[in-house]
Formats: sequence, C-alpha cells, structure tokens
Amino acid sequence: MSCITPFLAEYIFQNLKNGISKEDKHYYAESIHFLSIPEYQESLLNDKIEQMVQRMQAAIEIGRKIRDNKNISLKTPLSKVIVVQSDKQAQEDLKTLSSYIKDELNCLEFEIFDNEADYVVYNSDPDHREIGQALKKSYTKQLKERISKLSREEILTYLEKGKVVVDGVEFKEGWLKISKQFTEEYQNKQGYAVASSIDTSIMLVT
Repeated sequence: MSCITPFLAEYIFQNLKNGISKEDKHYYAESIHFLSIPEYQESLLNDKIEQMVQRMQAAIEIGRKIRDNKNISLKTPLSKVIVVQSDKQAQEDLKTLSSYIKDELNCLEFEIFDNEADYVVYNSDPDHREIGQALKKSYTKQLKERISKLSREEILTYLEKGKVVVDGVEFKEGWLKISKQFTEEYQNKQGYAVASSIDTSIMLVT
C-alpha cells in the first residue's frame, strides 16, 4: 500500500484549507503541522468494514509471498488470482474489494472457488505436553495417534467451536494447532503457484 509523504500531506492540506473558514478554530491553521491529532469517534468504527479489509490484506500478503517464492516480480502481470474460500461472507467481502487485490498483485482477473475440499487439506498438530498435563493417563498412545489424524469435519468443528470430542474425550481450545495447505496436485500443478494460511488460500495462474 502506498503512503502519503509529509510533503504531499502539506500540499493536500494547503489546497483543502481554502474551504475552511478562518472562524473555525478547530480546523483552520496555517499548516497541517500546527494541528493536533483528533480523537477518534468510536461510533464511526465499523467491524464489518474492518473485517473486509483484513481479508483483503491477507489475500494480498499471501499473493505477494507466492510471487517472492517463485521469483516473479510484481512488475510482471499475471492472468489471474484465484481465492479458494468456502465461507459465504468471506466470498462477498473479497468480491467487493477484488479490484484492490487485482491491482496489488498485478493480476488481470479475479475469481473465487468455493469448493475448498477439492483444493486444500487441513492438518492437526496436537500440543502433546499441554494435553498430557490436562488428561494425564487418559492421554493414551492410541488417543495420540487418533488426534493426529482428525477428519476434515472434526477439524472444522474444532475451528468453529474451539473444541472437539474425540473418542469420548473433549479436546479444548489451544490444544491443537490447525494448519491448511494445498493438495500435492495443486502444489505441483504446471502453470499455478499456491500458498495458504488458516484463513486464506490463494492460487496465482502464472
């Protein structure tokens, strides 16, 4: 994202100043540097917009990571960026801000694939020490093996509810580290470059 330099900020302020009355003691000043930073208005905060922007930023960051890993300069335009996302609200948020994602990743087209199960897999990494301290002798060898091989549905339940019951034992929030990655097919697919976080999965058509 580009930032405004002090020189540009002063230039903008001097032009905007013409529309501010000298009688307005709160906003009129000879220079922006003479103004105090105002207190923000909590009533104007919008959680929905903040979440939208966070999702956009996550997609951009992963897309740039892909370019770096593949040594593809941002100056080189790519044909398409694909977001693999099953959450309906996330899909709408990303579509709304898709023009920014395309611009920041220098891609000509934007697309969303909602059939996540066809592209990415979830992995569960249990914190054996913490679980062992909590369950003690109940944390058997068989249970260790079982918790390391959770199904996709069990992992999604854990992510949604912060807990999951496995073989009659409740595994609580913080006991499992969940990760997500593309299947080997798409990691090795010719003409594609991919990367994923727990929230966002990105494919660049290279």
